[in-house]
Amino acid sequence: MDTDTGIAYSNFMMDIDSYSYSVVSSVVAGGQTTITTSTPHNIVPGRIVVLDSSDLIFTVLSVTSNTLVLDGVVPGVPTLIQTDVNNFIDYQACYNIMVNVLNNDVNVFYSNYPLSTGFSEFEMPIVDYSKTQTTITLKTPLNLIFGEITLYKAIESTVLWNPVYFQDPSITKQVREGTMIFENSNFSRVQISYSTDLSPSFESITFEGDGLGVGDWGYFPFGTINWGGVAAPIPLRTLIPMRKQRCRFINVQFHHKIAFEKYAIYGFSLTYRLISPRGYR
Repeated sequence: MDTDTGIAYSNFMMDIDSYSYSVVSSVVAGGQTTITTSTPHNIVPGRIVVLDSSDLIFTVLSVTSNTLVLDGVVPGVPTLIQTDVNNFIDYQACYNIMVNVLNNDVNVFYSNYPLSTGFSEFEMPIVDYSKTQTTITLKTPLNLIFGEITLYKAIESTVLWNPVYFQDPSITKQVREGTMIFENSNFSRVQISYSTDLSPSFESITFEGDGLGVGDWGYFPFGTINWGGVAAPIPLRTLIPMRKQRCRFINVQFHHKIAFEKYAIYGFSLTYRLISPRGYR
């Protein structure tokens, strides 16, 4: 924008840049604080600043070349003042500073750009995370910005049924298909796992559910899926993993680990056929 010849103003980057200055004095009067910096500063009114390493933030009300008037009482005598560039409020302030300049620029034809006010919260299920890299992967991409998040810890639940022998544990079967039946499937992501006497380790199949909760509001056409409350009790049907099809008995496991989601299971069904009456060699 600074290089746009259609705009008279050309100091946008200077207005929203990150700054840090030493403080030589701090005077409190009338519920406001006047900070004097050791050198001329480039902080403009409207920016959000922080003093020293304090968690207190202040809005700059007015400035001169070496002073800043803040909208509150600064405790003690600070030694450093800097723009709080890691704070969403300062992001928003920088945006509004640019919008105000554009709305008052004599060369700009359109002069009714809206200001940014408030904020919107988004919720989204986490499908993966890395403790070593401190990263998380969301179920659906969101246009997030740098800032604080609230991480809700899920109550992990695992349902493991007794082995299914199909009436006779001595006969070899092929179990080709499984169906999980629900009264309420208001979840966004679950895993169903199978193991057998011949292949004891569980092999999981991940299902993406329709119960997307509040996080996906606006990400689907209205009326196409259930939203909030109770989701449709649609069964989850799948082929049994090939290594788990041949068995004398099979184990079924259901796993869920996402906060604020509910489910109610009726049970499951398995489709099988007999292969041989000889279950053992």
